[in-house]
Amino acid sequence: MATMLSYILTDAEISRADLDAALKEAVRSSFNTISIDGDQSTSDTVFIMSSNKTPGVDLPEFTAALTDVCRGLALDIVRNGEGTQHVIRINVSGAPSELFARDLGRFVANGALFKCAIAGSDPNVGRIVGGVGSFLSNP
Repeated sequence: MATMLSYILTDAEISRADLDAALKEAVRSSFNTISIDGDQSTSDTVFIMSSNKTPGVDLPEFTAALTDVCRGLALDIVRNGEGTQHVIRINVSGAPSELFARDLGRFVANGALFKCAIAGSDPNVGRIVGGVGSFLSNP
């Protein structure tokens, strides 16, 4: 078992509310999209703190940079997962919402038969289709 602890420090002069909003945006498209074993620890944490020593920070630019940092850290977690032999990326297109796409991708990725296909280096598209069908049949 493992716990993910990510501490991010910056010197950007940024309000607490803007820092919180930037982190939530960054986490949404990074840490909240990865899966190693399908489980989360109750102690998984992403934390950001600023010294506010560097004025004149452009918020959209800061958020984009923070998102890049979080994606890199999230990918490191996946690559260093216990027993990890394969790292894959699942892209879902044509979904009615980002949340639906993320849930579908996670459902497929965490399916036992799909994991077996990946672990065995057997690109069996039937495992993907089966996972999608199972997801769609569960209300």
